[in-house]
Amino acid sequence: MTTKNQIVAAVDIGTTKVVAVAGIRDEFGKINILGYGISESKGVVRGSVQNVSEVSAAINKAVAKCKSTSGCDFKNIFVGIAGQNVRVEVNTHSKFIDSGIIRQADIEQLTKEVYTISKDAGEEIIHVIPQGYTVDGGKVFGNVAGCTGRKLEGKFFVAVGRANCVSAIRQAVTLSGLNIVKIILEHISIFLYGDYFRAVSRDLKRRGEYDLIPKKNHLNRKQSIQKTLNQMKMKMKSKLTLVNLYLNL
Repeated sequence: MTTKNQIVAAVDIGTTKVVAVAGIRDEFGKINILGYGISESKGVVRGSVQNVSEVSAAINKAVAKCKSTSGCDFKNIFVGIAGQNVRVEVNTHSKFIDSGIIRQADIEQLTKEVYTISKDAGEEIIHVIPQGYTVDGGKVFGNVAGCTGRKLEGKFFVAVGRANCVSAIRQAVTLSGLNIVKIILEHISIFLYGDYFRAVSRDLKRRGEYDLIPKKNHLNRKQSIQKTLNQMKMKMKSKLTLVNLYLNL
């Protein structure tokens, strides 16, 4: 029996299309696509929400279609963000460990602290993705929790958005009666989670949505992912919504 906790949904608000996708998380943590809905986007100019009411109406249409095709109900969604209102930077942040033994809570706290880093006026951090850790200056391969040391330092991809743009997205989603689980930067997702993207690609291929480009040997990993993404854009015009379904953030 499907429970609401197993349902994962995402919405991509684009300039020409709004796409809603729903999937179900299995016992291994992977997600199978159940259905999706697409509506014409109105009130969005060059990736920026300008008319909250029109965007909200477009979200409702896409979500209604998604619920119909997937056969499931949901209110909590991931939302993709991209365009000229977002920039990405790489930051390092560190903290001292009093106990000398690094716990999972220390790692999670380090990431949370990155969200509080001061930004320029009118900007806010919307997404932080850990890329690696060092302990007392030495790079750690594998699990950091349980390592001994006094200084934990992390390297992070940080997505920074214009506060008014992010606020408009939140308002449009709230007006639609939905709750935002997290706002996710789309363009980073495709390169960091390419394996998940290919899993979604296979699922869509079975549904006859588009043909998957062969991924072995012909191109390097980044080029292969980008080529598959371009084909997905042509056939579905949905950007990266499906990738974000797989982000357990």
